[in-house]
Amino acid sequence: MEARHKAMMGAAAVVLLGLALQRSRTPPCADTPALHSVTPIQSAAPQAQPIELLERIEGSFKDIYLTQISIIQGVAFGFLARSALTGPSPSASQWLAYGTAFIVIVGVWQEYMVGSTAFTWVPTMLDSVAPYLLGVLEFLIIVQVRDSTGAFLAMIAVTECICLIACINWWLHARGGGPVNRNSYLLIGRYVRFSMACHVLWTCPVSILLAVVYRYIGAGRELVFIAGTIVMYTPLFLHSIVNWTLPLYRLQRERGW
Repeated sequence: MEARHKAMMGAAAVVLLGLALQRSRTPPCADTPALHSVTPIQSAAPQAQPIELLERIEGSFKDIYLTQISIIQGVAFGFLARSALTGPSPSASQWLAYGTAFIVIVGVWQEYMVGSTAFTWVPTMLDSVAPYLLGVLEFLIIVQVRDSTGAFLAMIAVTECICLIACINWWLHARGGGPVNRNSYLLIGRYVRFSMACHVLWTCPVSILLAVVYRYIGAGRELVFIAGTIVMYTPLFLHSIVNWTLPLYRLQRERGW
């Protein structure tokens, strides 16, 4: 009996110890502030309001992004005009190449204008790097107009790959976010989807194909290959009218504007 009593006492002690350990690992109850729900900002400043910070960042997104892309595209356009109008008169293929460079500048501006006015999100490092990287590539495109058609086509292909990454980033943000993004995506989500699909299935592979094929059979056919870049960008311009201008025009008509 004494051995049985000691065994029961030992078992009870083990159970009590287990309960005590379990209690020490259990998260606080609902009426006690949970440590895991406290953000680093709140830990550093208990009175901070993260929601207000996020709203302020998203509220300033349009102004910051449009200012940034406006400066970059404005400088690129000025460099394009200076390159085309100074020095020896460009040949027919070079004029077409300058036309392609102008289309790239306007196309980048259009995509960023739509993205920053219709949608909003907290910018990431990619949002900071992509506009400047595209600006550098636009300068390289313009420089190569007079120097090398092959390098010009290669820069177009690289630019389209960066545009594809930027489009995917835009699509991911446009599908998420708050009420502004959800409402905008319902109205003009077709614009976002078509833009990304056009880069994936058309402009990106076609630009790479033009650059690769020109390397082997492009000598003496510069005009044909550069005209191909203008044809390549035609669907993007048409879709800007069909999926952006016309839907907004219909919305304005419905509101009596």
